[in-house]
This record gives sequence, C-alpha cells and structure tokens, in this order.
Amino acid sequence: RSTTLAGVEDVTGLARRRGGYGMVLLDLLDVAFRRCLHKEDFKFEKHDLGGSGSCLNSASPSKYFVLGFKDRNLEDEYLRDLALTNRNKILVGYVVSILTYFSSWTSELYFFILGDKYGFVGAKFNNTVFSLSVCALAVFVLGLVACLLIYRNKSLPSKKVVLHVTIAVYFAFMLFTGGKLSKTIAAAPFGMNQDQPIGWVVRIVFLDAIPLLSVVFMGLTALHTLELVLAFFLIYLVIVPVVVHIGGFDAYGLLSSENIMAYADEHLNGFICDRMSSELCAFSIRWLIVTPLIMVYIVTFTVLIVSVVVEQGSRDSFINKKIIDALTKRSELALLKQKEEQEGLINSIFPPTIAKDLIDKQMATELMNEDSVGLKRVGSLQSVDEDFGRLVARMHEDVTIVFTDIVGFTSMSTNCLPYEVMNFLHLLFTGLDHLVDSDTQLWKIETIGDSMMVVAGLDVHVEKSVDLERSKSPTKSSSGMGSGANSYTLRRVLTCKRSNKYTSATSAVDFGRAALGEAAKHTMPNGKPCAIRVGIHTGDVCSGVVGSRMPRYCLFGDTVNVASRMETTGEAGRVHVSEDTYDLVFGAFADWEERSVSVKGKGEMKTYFLVEQEQ
Repeated sequence: RSTTLAGVEDVTGLARRRGGYGMVLLDLLDVAFRRCLHKEDFKFEKHDLGGSGSCLNSASPSKYFVLGFKDRNLEDEYLRDLALTNRNKILVGYVVSILTYFSSWTSELYFFILGDKYGFVGAKFNNTVFSLSVCALAVFVLGLVACLLIYRNKSLPSKKVVLHVTIAVYFAFMLFTGGKLSKTIAAAPFGMNQDQPIGWVVRIVFLDAIPLLSVVFMGLTALHTLELVLAFFLIYLVIVPVVVHIGGFDAYGLLSSENIMAYADEHLNGFICDRMSSELCAFSIRWLIVTPLIMVYIVTFTVLIVSVVVEQGSRDSFINKKIIDALTKRSELALLKQKEEQEGLINSIFPPTIAKDLIDKQMATELMNEDSVGLKRVGSLQSVDEDFGRLVARMHEDVTIVFTDIVGFTSMSTNCLPYEVMNFLHLLFTGLDHLVDSDTQLWKIETIGDSMMVVAGLDVHVEKSVDLERSKSPTKSSSGMGSGANSYTLRRVLTCKRSNKYTSATSAVDFGRAALGEAAKHTMPNGKPCAIRVGIHTGDVCSGVVGSRMPRYCLFGDTVNVASRMETTGEAGRVHVSEDTYDLVFGAFADWEERSVSVKGKGEMKTYFLVEQEQ
C-alpha cells in the first residue's frame, strides 16, 4: 500500500491545480462580471435620511443574495471598510489557526515518531508528509505577516487586499493538507486501523480542518465563506478520495453496507448488538460510523448560515455609518452655506478688509467658546476683540462723497400707504445698488430714509499705524449715575493708502449722472415721476465702525457735511459738485455751469452744475 500511495503525488498535484482554477474563477466572479452586476449608482445624499422609521428603511441600497450590493462601487467601499473594521478579528484568526494546527500537527508528528520507534501499524514517518505539513503551517505564518505589512503600509489606502490574501492563504492551506491527506489517508489517527470505515473523516475533523473554524469569527463575507466551504468539500471530500481511489484506496467504498457490517462483526458487534435485533444493530452501527461525516456537513452548513447572519449585521452597520456620514456632510454643507450667507451679508455691510477683520476675530472668539456654533448674528459684536473697527479709526485722503435725495419725498410719503413707499424705495435703491456694484471705485455707505450716501476712492488698506493712549471708564446715564458699562477711548489711528483722486472723482460724477437716469425710470406712488438731487464733494474723511448692536460703518469729517450741503442746495435732476471736486473732473466732462451758494457754516462757496448735453 505504501508503494501505491507513493505514486499518487503527481495525481494530487493535478487535482490541486484543477481545484485552484475553480477557486480562482469563483473568487473573481465579481471582477469578471462587474459590469453586468453593477445595476445602480446609489447616493446616500440623494435619499431621504430623516424620514419616519429606521435609517435602513429610508435609505438602503439594494443587494444580491450573496454577491453584495448592486452598486459595485459601494460594494468595493464596503469591502475596504470590512477589512479595516475586522482587522483585529482577522489577525486573531490567523493566530488561532497557527496555534490549533501546530498543536494537532505536533500530536500527529509525535504519533509517527512513536510509530517508527515501536512499529505501530500505519504509523510510518514520511518526509513528503512532513514537508507538506511544514508548508501548511508556513502558509498561515506568511499570511499573518503579509496582512500585518498591508495594514502598516500607509501608502496602500485600500486594505481590501487583506481579504483576498486571507482567502488565498486558507485555500493554499487546504491544498497542502489535502496533499498530505492523500499520502496518509490509509493511516488512521492515533492508532486507528486503516480499514476503519470513517477513519479518514476523523482525520480531517481532528487534524486537518480544525484551523478552518477560525473563519467563523474573522468576519469574512458570505461569498468568501462560501468559497472556502466549497473548496473544503471539493478538496477533502471529492478530489482526495478520487485521487487515493486511483492509487488503490477506496475511501467511500469503506462506507458500503458490507464493509460496515464486516467491520462491526469484527470490532463492535459484542459492544453494541448483544441485546438488539439484527436490523436495529445494523442501523445503529451505520449511524455510529457515519455520524462524523454527517457532523462535517452540519458544521459546514452552520458556518454558512452564521456567515450570512454576521455579514448582514456588518452590512447594516456599514449602511448606518454611511447614513451618518451623509447626514454629517449634509449638516456641514448647511453650516457652510449658512456661514457663506452670513459672510456675504457682512461683506455687503462693511468694506472687504473690515469684513474680513470682523469674520476672523469672530471665528477666533468662537474657537474659545465651545458652546458657540457658526457665526453669531451680525447685530451683536460685543464679544469681538477691543481693537476691532470701533476702537480703530482709519484716515482717508482725497475721497469723493456722493449724496442723493428724492425731491418731494416728504409730501409724497404723507399721502401714500407705507408699504407703497417702502416698495418704491426698494426698487429705486436696488437700481442704484447695481450702479455701485458696476464700478469697483464705489462703495455704498448707507441709506437714510430717501437719502443715499456713496463714496469713491475709499481704500481701507493700511499704510501706517499710530497707537494712541487708551482709557477705560464707566459710562454714565443722563441722570449722572454709572450704567455699569465700560467705554473705551480711541486707541489706534490707521492711515490708509490713497487711491487715484482723479479717477475716483470721475467715478463719483459718473455715478451721479447714472443715478439721475435710473431715478427717471421710476414713478413715485403718487403718480409723479421720480426726480433726485445729487451733491458731490472731495476731501479727507475718517472711517470706522460705530456701535455694538446693529453696528454701522460710518464716515466722519467736514467732507461729509459739505457733500450733504451740495445735495441740499442742488436742483432736481442735476449733479451739483464743489470746487474741490470740479478741479479734479472739469476736463473729463464738457460743460459746467458755475454758481455761488451760501452754505451753512461755510459762507459763500463757488460750486458747479454739470450740464448734460442734449441727445
């Protein structure tokens, strides 16, 4: 028999190759038919994640029974997540497999050593069997090392390859142990006779297949577990018996009724059948002998069921994780959108540099306050650092200020409904805002009632800074009692860069002309055409933020007063400029009408009306 078994090696190698091809084809099923299996592009962000019921019911991708999600991109992501989530389980599974196989193999090796020494029947040490056993153990060790290296390799973002390595390792282990079994199947374990009908199945259960049970708690997918189960049946229960049958040992033939009864008559009859009928005795002996094989089928089927249940839990956890990620991303996008809207509102109220200063300081304040979420409302700046614009003055030279005012607004507003007046002002000022937005030299300061203030050439970039002495004292109410609040005196003056005074003054006059044309397009609620006065003056101003609740960015200085006087002393439908502005723009416009007006606090001033050319 040993001579016959020695000739089986080549046939075993062929069986390994054929089994390997079948295993590879099954494992690569997803890759080969990926395009056919890909049935949807599931996006959690596009589904209702906040409806009634559980998250899984409201947003769950469709799945195949064993092959996973119909969205194969999502399936790849699940496998990557599975490899990372089950890292410890996979590594522990390798360690358990190494220990269990090393324990069973050393016991078998010890039995063969005793067999050589004391001449046990069927217990003969064989170099080929020893080499196959060492290879089977080495496969686990190499697989463990490979998985550790993959997990530690940060340049490899996808750890999904660990699953394929694990499947390949267990499959290689079954090939090596299957080859060893084909060499030793006639030698039943621990001194059992070779003619025992089920001795080779006992060998599989107690020696070769024990490490495979670690697959149960490694958290592999049901498809991977099915692959290993099919490989187990194919190698141990099909290929090996067929190969050894070619060599002259009929493994399944030992399970025939004649061989079972013959074995029972020789070894078990007196032990079981003393008080039984012959029919019951035959049935009991068959059941007793075939039980290990039946248990193999039951255990493998149980492993499949457990793997399906475990995978369902893993997929549910993965889906919940994706839903949480989608909800988090949706919340972050909503917060980001809200932040952008708030920053846009701030940028529409303050010049860009002032707005950026406000936003940066507000964000710094919020980082120190864990309870604050998002930007606080623009109307409350009390938490902003002291040296924000309210305590910093910016000096600007040669800027041009424009005032507009609606002629007859007071009498009109007394005779019209308030919401009609509001709608009229909204339409008019929206049109004027578009004019401001069309020229980068212009900046809208404020609207008060029917009046609008625009500045040209206001550069807020700092050229130099001068620190002033700061004092802090409690404010007092009109009754003379302290209010408990603190007031700060100005502590810093910034001198800003100068814009081109000629181009900025020209932009201001152009805006005034365009504003006249825009106003002429509107009709007041009382049915009269809208007409405005425009006053312009050029000079130095100081800018800063005033107030802590609903703060305003304001300009201060005599230049503002003079520009306002240019508007009030002007005429409807005409641009009225001071001499300072005229000196900067007289060459840019053809005709001017000189005049002299009395200005409160200034006396007689030489001013100019822009004369529009007849179209």
